[in-house]
Amino acid sequence: MADGLRSLQRTIEAYRRGNYSLEYDDRNESEVMGYIHGYYKEAFDRLPCPLDPLVLEAGFCFGFFDPVSNIIANTAA
Repeated sequence: MADGLRSLQRTIEAYRRGNYSLEYDDRNESEVMGYIHGYYKEAFDRLPCPLDPLVLEAGFCFGFFDPVSNIIANTAA
């Protein structure tokens, strides 16, 4: 997951410098969506089955923990 963070940091730096192309954006969007999918998949693996539908109701998950823990905490809240 650290590679994803480095990639995101490079994207932000490129955007700030103005060296940002649409092709680069599409590639990074796909990569970011892959990471998000992985976080949700791991959260589903950790949650008990009865709480699975609550993930959809939780909506946008945020917080101070790692992404998977934030998803679980927002689902259980």
